[in-house]
Amino acid sequence: MKRKTAWFGILCVAMVLLGSAALGSEQNFVATEFRSNGDLISGWYWLRDQALQQYAEWTFEGIPAGAEDLTLEITALATDRASGGRWVPTEFRLIYGFPGSGKRGGVFETKMVTLPNVSPPNDPLGYTCRGVVTISRSAFPAASTLVFRVERTLPDASHVAFNRESMIILVPPEEAHAPEFETVRPSDFTSIGDSILGNVWCRRPDHALEWIWEPLNEEGGAIVEAVMNFNLLVTNTFDGGSGFSASVPITIFNLDNEVVELGILELTNTFCPKFSGDTGGVGYATSGTYELKDPDLILSGFRLRLTWPAIAPLETEAEPTGTPRHFGGKRESALLAYIVGSSAQGTQGLLQVSLYDIISDPQAYEGRTVRLEGEFYGWAAELVDCPPPVTRSDWILGADGWYLYVTGTLPEGLSPWSTQEYGKAIMVVGAVRINLESPIQICPYIEVQSVEVMEDQEE
Repeated sequence: MKRKTAWFGILCVAMVLLGSAALGSEQNFVATEFRSNGDLISGWYWLRDQALQQYAEWTFEGIPAGAEDLTLEITALATDRASGGRWVPTEFRLIYGFPGSGKRGGVFETKMVTLPNVSPPNDPLGYTCRGVVTISRSAFPAASTLVFRVERTLPDASHVAFNRESMIILVPPEEAHAPEFETVRPSDFTSIGDSILGNVWCRRPDHALEWIWEPLNEEGGAIVEAVMNFNLLVTNTFDGGSGFSASVPITIFNLDNEVVELGILELTNTFCPKFSGDTGGVGYATSGTYELKDPDLILSGFRLRLTWPAIAPLETEAEPTGTPRHFGGKRESALLAYIVGSSAQGTQGLLQVSLYDIISDPQAYEGRTVRLEGEFYGWAAELVDCPPPVTRSDWILGADGWYLYVTGTLPEGLSPWSTQEYGKAIMVVGAVRINLESPIQICPYIEVQSVEVMEDQEE
């Protein structure tokens, strides 16, 4: 992945350079109204008049009351003149406050804001400026509607452009409590097999071991991970030998007796030496784990069944794959272990971020579900340094000169090989994953959950 660097200029007092993902969440406030008398060019309103009468103004409604500072992310275009140069920072006056109503007058405050130019080096336009600014609302803590107005202050100041999406109010996620680790023994155990010295052995067709877990109550928490842990006995035949591992089929049912998951439990035997003759039960102990694909299943309860035949997991010269195994266990042979996070962890899972945020610090977002807006670039592999992360059909998302791969569903109606469709606006929701191509090359990509082609909108 091309790890491009951005030039950051001098910020004004109280400006904090943070990526939007550090504070953003799906609760971010967007403007309910936008207006400007600037010169409209390609969806952006340019403030550039000598009389300094042009402005851009946003209204935000439904803001919770409080005296805490507000954090804005502001994105603008800037240049030094009409059709001017690249990589120009911008400075402007920000007027903000409570507009008032009826006989009650408004309360407004003013501050100067400087935005650095963050355009990547290969950006042919080079006009993008972005930054995060903190403002005090102590003068109007009860206001639920706030107005923000931007004006230039000098006739020879940089030309600057805005649109409706240029300003958002970032809402920090709720503070999350540390995750908790829990274990649960099965509430019941049934079996069909041969009972020998406290264990039930599965060694014929229709033999099975089955454990039941009743529904768990985890109010206020989200199940992050749930894993089944097993300690079972395995051997190669009746009165068999030591050191044998096995692969055992798993079937998981909900409490309505519906199959909800199928899998394989790999049981590993570390005993040595491996011996195929009668060892009198010595060297039978194995262990293995199985992670539930849907960890929330433990909230509604489930049954887990292991069925014969178990088979040899790896092919060897003496024993090919598929060779039957005998396995045995009891109620205490299975243990559910899971991690529960706070409700805040569950609600902060979906973040509105930019490609720049992810590419700049991929480890900060690994495993997080994010929402990204960008353009479709199909199979234009020359835009990235990393190979397709999962399959050759993986495709590319781009925004502001930054690009990364997406694996999964293509946008409906868009062809990855049709260059005429490159640049189409799309919105992607997915999980951030990372491939380590070398010790110094980290390749983030998106495992798509949903993708939507955005309709063209006029200002």
